[in-house]
Amino acid sequence: MEHRCFHTEVSEITVGAIIAIPESWSGALQQARKDSGDPLAATVPPHLTLLAPTTLASDQLETLAEHLAIVADSMAAFTIALHGVSSFLPISPVAFVPVIDGGKDLAALAAGIRSGPVPLPQQFPFHPHVTVAHRVEPDGMERVCRSLMTFDATVPVDRFTLSISNCPPTCPAASWMPWREFHLAKSFAHRV
Repeated sequence: MEHRCFHTEVSEITVGAIIAIPESWSGALQQARKDSGDPLAATVPPHLTLLAPTTLASDQLETLAEHLAIVADSMAAFTIALHGVSSFLPISPVAFVPVIDGGKDLAALAAGIRSGPVPLPQQFPFHPHVTVAHRVEPDGMERVCRSLMTFDATVPVDRFTLSISNCPPTCPAASWMPWREFHLAKSFAHRV
């Protein structure tokens, strides 16, 4: 069955902010997600969510973008370390690769995103991670956990992306389009 989702009001848009995982590591994460049986594996590339899908008025998008540019200009590039695999079981059937280093910088970036003039409600506390299985059967969870048990990556963070969707946050068939990329003020080449 095909799902089609649209906001009931054309004046609304769903936004999300992410850090894309570079290709050197995303292939292994994408394959593990596919092998788990996660139906989103083909359409959701590996990423770290800074702002979960959030609905706002369409006329607030530029105001949000202006704020995000200020946040990006205020932060220096940093690195994060990803290692192993964990899950949110029994609360939620989600497996993820945890951030074991760089979490404070990620939390500061996520807090900065939420600190602006556009209200951005938060359903859960910020927990930096890369989802690798979502709503899969127990054997799929076991497969993904086994395959990523020794996963290890150091990821440079020098930008984040604001993406948009015309679907509400809970839509199972939401498609996302990168809307604008924000580069952190000081790249690795310019750090002292």
